[in-house]
Amino acid sequence: MLSIKLIMIIVGVNVNILSSHHLEEATVIVDGHKDILKARRNNLYVNEKSSERYRSPSEGFSIEWKDKSRSYEGSLEVWAEKGELILVNKVEEDAYLASVVGAEMVPGAELEALKAQAVLCRTFIYTGCRHQDEPWDLCDLTHCQSYRGLETVTAATWKAVAETEGMFLTYHGEPCKIYYHSTSGGRTADARSIWPDEYAPYLRSAMPTAPHWDSPTPCPRPCPVNIKPSPSLRTSNHELLRVPQPSFRVIIILNCQPR
Repeated sequence: MLSIKLIMIIVGVNVNILSSHHLEEATVIVDGHKDILKARRNNLYVNEKSSERYRSPSEGFSIEWKDKSRSYEGSLEVWAEKGELILVNKVEEDAYLASVVGAEMVPGAELEALKAQAVLCRTFIYTGCRHQDEPWDLCDLTHCQSYRGLETVTAATWKAVAETEGMFLTYHGEPCKIYYHSTSGGRTADARSIWPDEYAPYLRSAMPTAPHWDSPTPCPRPCPVNIKPSPSLRTSNHELLRVPQPSFRVIIILNCQPR
């Protein structure tokens, strides 16, 4: 019997970076070479020469602006809109996750906590695309996931990403919608109290039981949310999981099995 399985593997995500700084000018450094980029209305100037787009010549770059700087994996594409530089970093998924895990977690977090966050962050890539109408998939702000390039990458975050390779959070076979926060008063709210159309049963209000609380309130009955191998989004015979638009390749695997 011949079975066909489609596997979609995201090999890179496009991230809009540094938009909150509203940059009109920045210096991009690649392999020691510096290019000065300026936005004048909708026109981009590279080293004072007009250019429709700037693309970094190789992988890995740094950006300097005012008295700040930040380094990134991957490549960079820049254009100008309304007097501001639009910067998009195309980066491999694992490098993106290693940075996001470090940015979203407190410094010094235990490895198992980092691994749990890595699973959440990976799942978010597939279900949290909030820029469908823009030429990038994610932003670097908490609107999507906090992403600071190499600034928040550590050996521990790389280890967490590597040890959870192929894992994402699912509910009834579909990747979960992911919402998390930086601070908590001890109890979450129902997601639909903020987003009325959000009815997923695993997004209900919950207060974890803790031994040091005087009157702990137990969590509601847990939903069957699972951690599954393969963020590569293997499909069943009847469903194809939705992915963002970025770079991915489709691999067709033919499995020949005896009847």
